[in-house]
Amino acid sequence: MTAALLRAFVDTVAFEGPLATEWRGSAAPPTVNGDVALAFALAQQLGEERWDAPDGPDVQTQSLRRLEAKLNLCLMLLGRVLASGQASPLRQSVRFNAHGLAWRQPATTFTLAPRGSVRIVLDEVPALPFELPSTLAVRVSGPGEIECVALFDPLSTELADAIQRYVFRAHRRRVAETRGTR
Repeated sequence: MTAALLRAFVDTVAFEGPLATEWRGSAAPPTVNGDVALAFALAQQLGEERWDAPDGPDVQTQSLRRLEAKLNLCLMLLGRVLASGQASPLRQSVRFNAHGLAWRQPATTFTLAPRGSVRIVLDEVPALPFELPSTLAVRVSGPGEIECVALFDPLSTELADAIQRYVFRAHRRRVAETRGTR
């Protein structure tokens, strides 16, 4: 079963880049909570921009309302960051999609725990860190280095779709930036 999950992870479009993540090995991983879906919904709201709208007073009013809503979200998130007092995990280069998360690290700093969770902090919503229960697959990728792949426990259809939308938007943004620099 792990081989099929690993194949699905490798074959699916993924976010590749720096992301604040942390592996937490545990005999009893947490359950998925509502903050996960909220984090992806807010990331989508904050990242949304409308470039195709024509000019006019109604469009300007709508733009101001969207801007006001984003500012309210930012203030709410800032309040949560200040209230939580938790340190964010370190940013590291990862590959992330609805099936799992992969990263590389020195073998000497890793404590093997086959079950646990991945703590993720999206750049768009740092006030809503979340954890996804996972099973760990580890491969040696070089001298003194290992590649870790945390395969998520089955997610709800809505959450898997939200993650894939986030991943697709990040991929589309990266392609647009690449085309813009040529």
